Amino acid sequence: MFDYQMQRNIASLFFLLILFSQVSARPFQKNSEAIDFVSDISYEFGDQISFTGKISPLLDIHQAILFIQTSPVNTSSIPLVLNAQQEFFYRLDLSTDPITPFSTIHYWIEIQHNDGTSQLSPIKAFRYLDNRNIWMTKSSYPFIIHWQGDSSQLGQTVLPIVQQSLQAIQTVLPVPDLTDIDIFIYNSPGDLREAIPINQSDWMAAHVDPESQVMLISITDPPDQIIQMKRQIPHELMHLILWKISPDAYDQIPVWLKEGLATTVELSPEAEYYTILQNAVNTNSLIPFSELCTSFPQDIGSVYLSYAQSASFTRYLIQNYGSQKLLDLIHSFNNNSDCLTPIKLTYGMGLDELSQNWIKDQFGVVSISHALNAFTPWLVVLLLVLITPVLLFATFSNHPIPSQDEK
Repeated sequence: MFDYQMQRNIASLFFLLILFSQVSARPFQKNSEAIDFVSDISYEFGDQISFTGKISPLLDIHQAILFIQTSPVNTSSIPLVLNAQQEFFYRLDLSTDPITPFSTIHYWIEIQHNDGTSQLSPIKAFRYLDNRNIWMTKSSYPFIIHWQGDSSQLGQTVLPIVQQSLQAIQTVLPVPDLTDIDIFIYNSPGDLREAIPINQSDWMAAHVDPESQVMLISITDPPDQIIQMKRQIPHELMHLILWKISPDAYDQIPVWLKEGLATTVELSPEAEYYTILQNAVNTNSLIPFSELCTSFPQDIGSVYLSYAQSASFTRYLIQNYGSQKLLDLIHSFNNNSDCLTPIKLTYGMGLDELSQNWIKDQFGVVSISHALNAFTPWLVVLLLVLITPVLLFATFSNHPIPSQDEK
């Protein structure tokens, strides 16, 4: 398995190949002076980014194009308007083109000359930080902790929890080499949700962008801060490590498995989960795992149940089949969007049978549907045994045996 630095090197090489393939059809000016540009980047977080700059040296330019790459799969090209000094200005509207917070933005310029030749500038970059706040920072490799306020105590509190979280994850899955993981701590879930330009639920209190190696968590009242961090930090860190273990499989891994693993390693588990799960078992209202492959329900009651049963089921798989089997399952989702087939191939039985075994093992009960399926053949036999004499009796009743006088 490649380490992260190797993955980044390959991704960078792939990106450069794409870049040069985009302009390879155009002839490039030979033996010409290299072009460059000075730029000033300013932005209002969540609103707009302004690119101001000047291209040098003075050239006979037919067209200048600004390229902005906001993610590996999202690159925009914008024709620039230059004045006589080759100065330019462009404003990117983030309300129509939102950018993931804390991601790195790459940008460069292509010059098209009047003679048909082209030149590319060096690629430059900046990090799109939430600059609405002043962040304090404390580092302990590979983690960089950022928080709001002027107290240094929070950083000291977070680092031991991060290390404990890493140790908890190592009991479940192998942890690859880690580098430069940023953890940003918001003062409330509402502040965190305002920073993320994606569809989100009102109950979301933490978020992770594995590819950018950024974790966002939120804490509220001081009495509960330790508990909140002991839940959120290992949870989001597991998501990040799961992506690093198998980045090509991450998007195809069922939601119940990703969230089950993340919830399993929480250092301060939600006390209500067992009660919620037991009530669902007693009322035969568990959510089929096949319905939790791509997303969780949005109502808060079903969300809690989804997390509770995903964690319990994932823990059952680890305890009964081992971590290596689970790792095999994770890798089997590589380029496989089918939720059910990898489970069948890995465990030798389908998701429904596995989940029924989990219910029986954890709660000592068998679901009504599973019981009916198991006993259906015997019910058919029993019905045949009971009905056959009745049918025979009815047949002879309708056709009495002739008496001696009638012969």
